Amino acid sequence: MEENNNHDENNQDNNVQNDNTQVNNTEENNTQENNNNDEQFGISNEDCKKEGILRTQSIDVDEKKYLVDSNKENESETVPVQKIKSAVSRTSTKLSLPPPERRESFQVRAMFRKTLSYQKRQLGTNLCCVGACPTFMIILSYLLSILIEYLLEDIIKTEKYEYCTNEFNGQFVLPNTNSEFKKDEPDVYIVHHTSANTPCSSWFGTTDYFASYPYDIVPENNEANFNRDTTFMPTLDVNGKVSNYGYILNAIQSVAKTFGSMDSLKELSKLGQQKYMTNQEIYNKNFYEYKKKFDKMNEEMNKNNNQTSQFSKRALDLSSFMSRDMATVQYITDNIIRPWAFIAINKNNATDHEAIGERTQGPSNYTLTSIHTDKYELSNKGYLDYTYTRYGLNLEFIAKKSANINFDRLPYFVTFDVEDEDEVDDILIERMKLLNKILSNTTFEDYTDEEKKQIDLSSYNNRDDLITKSVDYMPYAVLYYKDIDEHKLKYNIIISIGEHQKLRRLYSCEVCSATPYMAFPSRGKRLMYFVTELTNSVVRKITDNKTYITQGFRAFPEKVKSELPIDLASLIGIALFPWGVSFFLPIFTIVLVKEKEERFLVMMNMNGIKSSTYYISVYCTDFVLSILSMACFIITGMICGLNMFTKTSLLILIIVFFIWANVQVALSFTLSFFFSRNGTALIVSFMVVLLSIVFSLGLTEMFETTNFYFIWAPFAFYYILSQLSTLSVSKINPAYQLHNFIPGNKVFTATMFLIFDFCVLILLSMYFDAVIPQEFGSHQPWHLNIVSRIKKLINGKEDLVIETPQSSNQNPFYTEEEAEAAKTLEDNDVRDERNRILSGKYDHNCPLIIKNARKEYAPRVKGGKPHVAVHSVTFAVEDSVVFGLLGPNGAGKTTLIHSLIGVYTLTAGYAKLAGFNVKTDMDQVYKRIGICPQHDILWDDLTVEEHLLFYARLKGINKEQEMNTIQESMASVGLEKFRNNLVKGLSGGEKRRLSIAIALVGDPKLVFLDEPTTGLDPDVRRLIWGILNEISRNRTIIITTHSMEEAEVLCHRIGIMSHGTLRCCATPLRLKELYGSGFKLSYSNQPEKYRELKEFIKSIIPAKHKAVRDLTSTSIYEFIPTQGLISKLFEELEGNREKYGIIDWGISQSSLEEVFLSIISDDDADAS
Repeated sequence: MEENNNHDENNQDNNVQNDNTQVNNTEENNTQENNNNDEQFGISNEDCKKEGILRTQSIDVDEKKYLVDSNKENESETVPVQKIKSAVSRTSTKLSLPPPERRESFQVRAMFRKTLSYQKRQLGTNLCCVGACPTFMIILSYLLSILIEYLLEDIIKTEKYEYCTNEFNGQFVLPNTNSEFKKDEPDVYIVHHTSANTPCSSWFGTTDYFASYPYDIVPENNEANFNRDTTFMPTLDVNGKVSNYGYILNAIQSVAKTFGSMDSLKELSKLGQQKYMTNQEIYNKNFYEYKKKFDKMNEEMNKNNNQTSQFSKRALDLSSFMSRDMATVQYITDNIIRPWAFIAINKNNATDHEAIGERTQGPSNYTLTSIHTDKYELSNKGYLDYTYTRYGLNLEFIAKKSANINFDRLPYFVTFDVEDEDEVDDILIERMKLLNKILSNTTFEDYTDEEKKQIDLSSYNNRDDLITKSVDYMPYAVLYYKDIDEHKLKYNIIISIGEHQKLRRLYSCEVCSATPYMAFPSRGKRLMYFVTELTNSVVRKITDNKTYITQGFRAFPEKVKSELPIDLASLIGIALFPWGVSFFLPIFTIVLVKEKEERFLVMMNMNGIKSSTYYISVYCTDFVLSILSMACFIITGMICGLNMFTKTSLLILIIVFFIWANVQVALSFTLSFFFSRNGTALIVSFMVVLLSIVFSLGLTEMFETTNFYFIWAPFAFYYILSQLSTLSVSKINPAYQLHNFIPGNKVFTATMFLIFDFCVLILLSMYFDAVIPQEFGSHQPWHLNIVSRIKKLINGKEDLVIETPQSSNQNPFYTEEEAEAAKTLEDNDVRDERNRILSGKYDHNCPLIIKNARKEYAPRVKGGKPHVAVHSVTFAVEDSVVFGLLGPNGAGKTTLIHSLIGVYTLTAGYAKLAGFNVKTDMDQVYKRIGICPQHDILWDDLTVEEHLLFYARLKGINKEQEMNTIQESMASVGLEKFRNNLVKGLSGGEKRRLSIAIALVGDPKLVFLDEPTTGLDPDVRRLIWGILNEISRNRTIIITTHSMEEAEVLCHRIGIMSHGTLRCCATPLRLKELYGSGFKLSYSNQPEKYRELKEFIKSIIPAKHKAVRDLTSTSIYEFIPTQGLISKLFEELEGNREKYGIIDWGISQSSLEEVFLSIISDDDADAS
């Protein structure tokens, strides 16, 4: 065995000597000839341009200038290259070989078949996710609705109502009055208002309305009581005794009279006989006295609410009466309006201005008596002047608890001259800002001078007073008289009727310190008022007040049951349905993160799959699962009979859920880029869904006023679900139908936002994939090199940048500093290897050729130099050679391997794997090499055969050959009997063999093995070693390992790296000779023979030896043997064994581990 090793050593020395003889300095002009196919670093100048391996500055390359004459076929000469910036030696050779045949990859088929097999094994999980989860939410909503209905069965009894009935009991009935029933249907309540609590009859235009059974009452001789009120209701008092305002004030006073003393009741009775409502002074005097008595009684009632005294019983009885009466008062006063508006007139048309006229704010001190005697005199006879005069009850007396009751003459208008519609909008916006400022409780000092001109702040005691009057500063409409042609009776008038939700909500606020003194009318009522007044003013002006119009509106009768009139399941679903159709978002996110965390994506990339193919495959898979889930959701809802699914247009549901399925997948892609751990992704994505649902429920009112929140896709979708659920149970609006899905509709707007959000999410996913750093792979800067991309697009070609200094043709390094460092770090064998490769004195069929490979990372300190992980590594590995790449953590070996196999991109240099350039033909490199990562990256739910088929298709094995190919791979590692076994049932050693079999798929000529036996039992480790020895006979293998024993057993050549530099590169035997301590002689002896034996040993070993151990019974010596010494020692020791009392002895060579430790210092071991 020793003789063979020595023979190998001598051969190696001879090879090195031959190489050194052939490879000389460029200064001596020993270079091979070139022709037009010659290489720069082993490739032609044309390839240099195409591959982009040269850098520093853009120039035009003249091939004829740099190529030698092809006639000098038998001469060697160096081809000079123009010096530009850096120091790199360029030597041309003519040994370039045509690349191997290119293979076509079957990535789509591989992903489709792998996904199909994987999802088949996930059938139970898929059924749960696709069907059970959405179905559960539907059924849960349905069951909860049944439970609630059962619990409310005794509380909410089934009652029938007929609103705005044609049966009349002889007097006008308002809400909250005593119950009455239909004559022919005694179980049906008759109610004399609409189900929306609006009057059954309304009259606009003038008060000259006519009697119409049963609600429009005109008692005989009652015209005197038509006091032009602003309730727009017909006469409330059937007897015609009092006007509507008198009716209202009577109702208010009746409350006080009910809770007054007996004397007060008598006094009020007399007042009633004297038509006390016409005597305002008496009313004002008594009303608040009785109100104080009621408040005191109510306070006492609250104190004694646990007692059963006669007083408290009477108070409770009267309280019910009081509530009905007060509800009537509230109902009527809420319908009182105070109409006024902004009038916009085209400033360029004086004729229109004169025709329109004006109507300013009138007096506001009318009493109930003076209303009947007031007559409005026309002042300018414009259209505004002819509007019908009414008198509004100033409800401010209720807010201020004042006895001073007065009325305002209405309407009035504030006129503006404008250029166009935009200026009209500006006027309205400014007024809205002013109103918002008032409602925000702004201090008086914060109002601008312009705003103070619009508000007389001196008339208010504090900010609460101003809020109380805020409703007076909001116009009911803006009327823009754009164009008028009186002769042709053509009127182009734009009526803008807006809404102010905050003002409307503040009026009904029960906890606010200040509220508006009257309600702000609904948009419909305001619109109806101004439309009728506009038409009336035109007729009155044309006929000089001789003709007028009175418009009446009557509600249709409506029958309603008082049982739960809604689909409770659909309402409950507003909160539960979003969960049923959003649970896939966390699932999709964690699946993507899991494949990234467990390196499935990296493994597929290293085997040639494009990221675009992978993501499209995942997108399609997730989309199909999502669509199936939505289908189950809709079908289950229909089966359960939920209104949202049975009444809403099916096409609308399909459109909305189809878009959401896409958005959900796109959103999961976007979120996945921010996580590297599966657990974190699960928690955060679940919280995203939870918070989105909670906030969407809380922001419902905000969604109605602005579309801003729809930028977040879940808000838009949840709003759509809420609207579809609400409309499906509404008695006023029908369920959402396709004809409602038009521009301007809120659901349509939210859907358009969903589509926009989807496009944004897709673009963000592509951007994040490019710029967010991941654990493996490279990323682009945040600006995506836009400038250089634009230049490339404009120029139509890439710049050619060459770094070719002439300062030292022998300097292959990128900086002088690196060249100096290499003199210390690299040994002679590494330098010889570089000279061999750069001079072209190597077999160009080598499966692995690396020339000046360099990898840089961004500076670790801002403004510092780039961090260089690999420094100018150059070597080649021949066919059927096992090359071991060793080094401590952070030495750069993993970075070098990852740069070769495409995980990272080389910063500079050149590498050719299996005949293909890693910079231009990486897709072909993937198909010609095999990769076995350190950890087994395998899908638990795929079989051994399915794994091998997947990677065979990625490597371009056609359908006819793929079965034979995987059979060969399985046979090479002994996995034939495990062909149909799932990976999750394999042992650790079997999984490792499968990983090796994957690397062998397609018969690659170059295989990378990263820590192939780490973590395996000794028996399994030796089994793997046997397999590797067997498969290395016809292919090149690159092994990275920390096991010196493994390297010594498997490797023909070994390279040791530290600090990104190749420190040594030779056979194990040569490394031992160069860096080992030689041989060790160890023996044990009889103690009494110690001295004689020691002298004998020193006489037969070299004088330059080292005593590692020198004891009386055992000793160890290290020495470097001379030629033939080892065999002589065998003879001497065995022949004198008895003479010197030698019990046992042995000779061993230094181990590879000792070589490694002698090369790698402590600083090297800590390198990173």
